[in-house]
Amino acid sequence: IEYTTLNTYRSAISAYHPEIEKHPRIIQLLRGAFNRKPPSPKYLNTWDVNVVLEMIKRLGDNKDLSLKQLTKKLAMLFALASAARGSELTKLDPTMMDDTGDTVICRITKLTKTASAKHPVKEIILYEFSNDEQLDVVICLREYLTKTSLLRMSPEQKHSLFLETPSHISL
Repeated sequence: IEYTTLNTYRSAISAYHPEIEKHPRIIQLLRGAFNRKPPSPKYLNTWDVNVVLEMIKRLGDNKDLSLKQLTKKLAMLFALASAARGSELTKLDPTMMDDTGDTVICRITKLTKTASAKHPVKEIILYEFSNDEQLDVVICLREYLTKTSLLRMSPEQKHSLFLETPSHISL
């Protein structure tokens, strides 16, 4: 059995029997399982953000991009600028965004993985990036909302930032 599995069992049991957590045999068992087969890292590879940013710069002006390209660009810039989970990006609602000029405040009101009674609403604040307009998530977001405004007909589309991009649409 893997160390992480045993440790999960220990945690679950110790929630009702706290004395288990410090029992010498349990500690010895977990140490032995860890030494026998240490947990492997979750991610074996990393990627260079600069490669992605250079590719985004080469795409050109937001106004010249297809809706599909603009959607992918916005999703990547949003993820990089906010460090939000992918599942949180799918819960973004344009009606819950406040554009204050140099920032956009996004409130995620739907249930997320990290939501709790103490923190039911997550706020993501996006700042303008005046150093490079091609990498500015706020400018990209504004262009995306403009391009998709006429496509937002159903309630689901009005309350979902990212829309499906059919291949026959080239806005």
